Amino acid sequence: MVNLLATTNALLLCLQQKNENIATFVRMLKIVKDELKKYSDDGWEELLGVVTTFCTERDIFVPNMEDAIPGRTTYHRRVDGQIRTYYHFLHRDIFCVHIEGRLLILHDWLLTIWNHLTGIVLGKWSLYR
Repeated sequence: MVNLLATTNALLLCLQQKNENIATFVRMLKIVKDELKKYSDDGWEELLGVVTTFCTERDIFVPNMEDAIPGRTTYHRRVDGQIRTYYHFLHRDIFCVHIEGRLLILHDWLLTIWNHLTGIVLGKWSLYR
């Protein structure tokens, strides 16, 4: 998690620079995208452990992750025929959705840069024709 935040911070610092070093930005964007994907695949258990430890040390209630989520209709409490648990809700509905949203934003940035670069190249190419 700390590595991901450090890489993201480096990306934001690169964006704030006045010189437009697009190659560096694209390389850093790819690194952040790869780190997010890795974190999405392998980071949940680590994050859950850190949050559980934090809450336990401060006497904050941590629900049993295998318990069903109370107060929802039967329809909303079932996923693939199974009772929906806190683990499912926090992992799939919050963690994975959030990481996927960040990945989509980075993908859009890459497409924007690609379109900008191809526009520059094609524009210069048409001047020489």
